Amino acid sequence: MNPGVLVLSIAAGIVWSDMGNRLPVPLVASWLLGAGALLCAFVSQIRNPARPESGRGIGTWALRTSGMIRLAGLAFLAGFDRLDRELSRAQLDAERAHQVTREAVRVAEARVVSRRSGRFGDEVKLVSVRAVDGEGALPDSLILRLPEPATGDIVASPSRADRLLWPGAWVRVGVRVSPLHASRNPGTPDREHHAARRGQAARARLVKPDWVLALSTNPRSARGVADRLSLARTQWSRRVGARLEKEGRAGALVGALVLGDRSRLERETREAFRRLGLAHLLAVSGLHVGLVASLAGWLFLRSSSGLARRVRRTQLFDWALGAACGAAVLYAWITGAGISVERAVLLFGLFAVCRLCLRSMTPAVALAWVGAGILLMDPAALFDVGAQLSFGACIALIVGGFWNSGVMSNPAATRERDFIGRILHAASETFRASLVISLATAPVLVQHDIPLAIFAPAVNVVAIPCLGFLVLPTSLLAVLLAEHLPALGFSFLMLPARSFEACVVRAAMLIPEPFEQGWLPLPLPLLVIATGVSVFWIRRGQWERALVVWVGISLAGSTPGLLPPMPPDRPQVVFFEVGQGDASLVQGRDAVLVIDTGSGPSDGSGGGQLVRGLRAMGVDSIDVLAVTHADLDHRAGSSRVLAAFPVEELWLPRSAIEDAPLVALSDEALKLGTQVLWLATDARRTQRGDLEIDVLWPPPSVSSKVASRNESSLVLRVLVDETAYLFTADIGVAVEKELIVSRRPLRASVLKVAHHGSRRSSSAAFLDAVSAKIAVVSAPCDPTRGLPNRSTLERLRLSGASLWWTGRDGAVIVSRDGLGQTSAKGWGRPRRCLRP
Repeated sequence: MNPGVLVLSIAAGIVWSDMGNRLPVPLVASWLLGAGALLCAFVSQIRNPARPESGRGIGTWALRTSGMIRLAGLAFLAGFDRLDRELSRAQLDAERAHQVTREAVRVAEARVVSRRSGRFGDEVKLVSVRAVDGEGALPDSLILRLPEPATGDIVASPSRADRLLWPGAWVRVGVRVSPLHASRNPGTPDREHHAARRGQAARARLVKPDWVLALSTNPRSARGVADRLSLARTQWSRRVGARLEKEGRAGALVGALVLGDRSRLERETREAFRRLGLAHLLAVSGLHVGLVASLAGWLFLRSSSGLARRVRRTQLFDWALGAACGAAVLYAWITGAGISVERAVLLFGLFAVCRLCLRSMTPAVALAWVGAGILLMDPAALFDVGAQLSFGACIALIVGGFWNSGVMSNPAATRERDFIGRILHAASETFRASLVISLATAPVLVQHDIPLAIFAPAVNVVAIPCLGFLVLPTSLLAVLLAEHLPALGFSFLMLPARSFEACVVRAAMLIPEPFEQGWLPLPLPLLVIATGVSVFWIRRGQWERALVVWVGISLAGSTPGLLPPMPPDRPQVVFFEVGQGDASLVQGRDAVLVIDTGSGPSDGSGGGQLVRGLRAMGVDSIDVLAVTHADLDHRAGSSRVLAAFPVEELWLPRSAIEDAPLVALSDEALKLGTQVLWLATDARRTQRGDLEIDVLWPPPSVSSKVASRNESSLVLRVLVDETAYLFTADIGVAVEKELIVSRRPLRASVLKVAHHGSRRSSSAAFLDAVSAKIAVVSAPCDPTRGLPNRSTLERLRLSGASLWWTGRDGAVIVSRDGLGQTSAKGWGRPRRCLRP
């Protein structure tokens, strides 16, 4: 069977299952029976040397064609079944998680299969979870988060969780279990469904860091040996990582290149690599595996000069190939192989087997077989951006004519050139290969809202040789000898990585800001057509045309496709789901107002989901960005919003004019050319386009030095399309009383409920004064701090307002329908939220 048809059939089955479709049982049964009968008939018709006339004729052709169709159907069923089992397991785990009381302490035994670092602490995956407390079943798989110690905390000794929860360990833990919920906003992939594709639907948190007990396993069993090896690897990686951490940015880069740990990379380093189009170098990929394998094979050949006199050259090459395969497998195991690494190792091994068996296989056929194997082992890989980029790059090299029979270009023609000619030819080939990869992967990057780097093809010509011949070898040597080298020798080996990182950061500072939104965003189908034609141009040697196309699409930008349909046209208001935080978009016909920017880390790296959501709603510039107060759950994404969009005005509460975070935000906005206004109550109504805005709080006499940030936050009433919206930030009952007494215009059709539904806000008197038809609570579905409060939800229900809850309903979009009535809709199916 053609392996291309095989992989396409498996992928079609996976997609069919992912769409929620089912297969009729009679159809499956008839297909399987027909396939069995066809196999018997096909065997009987196999060409027999004693009967040369057999195996010929239209009957045999029809039989083989029918066999191909039925085998494709079986591949379709195999792909469907693989993903369907994962989704069914996730659904069962979700049901079990919903049946567990949120604050119930459960005791379970489980095996740790992975642990990776993130911005908010380590994430541990537990499988084979079994309840041992007799309180009912638990989800079979759990995602356990280990929070980082707060900045400034003095840790005398690591907790039991930090010491015991490593891959390969069997443990008993005390946890609290809840469903795995992810934010649902326009422009953001459904991460909850993405986790379900891997059979994950529940999360857990430790009751206490020391509620972990190690369990013993049979050390002689295959599982016991694998667990001990995995545990030894993680402990070694941890010791090496601790030494790399002392080397600052260079150590973080080496950890990413060799250990696959990108958690220690600083934001400036990540941003510099991204702007230069070198972000792929930070993730261990097929490129790294190829470099390591090539280096190992070359070292073997160079170090076996004495052996070369005793064996044939072909045998020596076969041994070198074996050494390269071993190095590739070892490197993949150390780094915790991802999809792209698995692809590279399998391809390398497949070509090595063909070489040793004196057989040949074209790159396209080999790639198809590897793709089919990966999809059957991990059906979720079809939707993984890393896998899409990895296979897309390989397909681009094949279609572009760079990868034929496993070699790049023509080595015979290369040998005829002098040394300088070889270097120039290699640089030219590398540039064209980088260009074809950049073009082929552009639609995938755009679809996942990753901006294109216009200088990527040129920068990779210099960066990849530097990485392959200098940085990666010395980094590998430093990691392997980290526990034995003295400080001076270790620092010497870290010098190439330190210089490489510094050069990348400095080079990124010399180029202009990337055109993330673009001047004239292209529809995704047009982008796909343009890049596809360019790849064929490169194959025909017309790479100059392809370069023009690349520059054009990089500057123009593109709009993500394959997203859920957009809500009605303007005007409309969107309350984004940002956990326990606030972020709202008021979109009039002529003006755009953004109120607050959601939660995130204090380093200003938050706001990614908000930026994607604003772009998905068609926002290309912002008239007013209002930050109601300095709490992190309201301002964390402001820096990213200011950098991503032209913002005409930044509104801040005058009460916080000396509040350090808002002062810093004001300075940042002024540098970008944004006008900054410190506002207090004013008798005049502010007009921005078709938006009429009243500032209801704080009055000029209120200061955040006296009142809390919440009590001095900015309260806005916005009138758009004859519908009034009241945004109450985090005010409490005391401010609500002041607003009622002030006789300011409070009545509104839509109320953004104050302080995420706190019990100390949204009093009955205030709700009566507002008389809202729709009330929106911005809070998570599984509140860990009691927000929203049950008594507040009851008061909202008694007020007669229709209650919408971002954690339950996803992003809430409010607009006027065809009958002129104000209505709301959620971005996704309503969840069964756990009540506090």
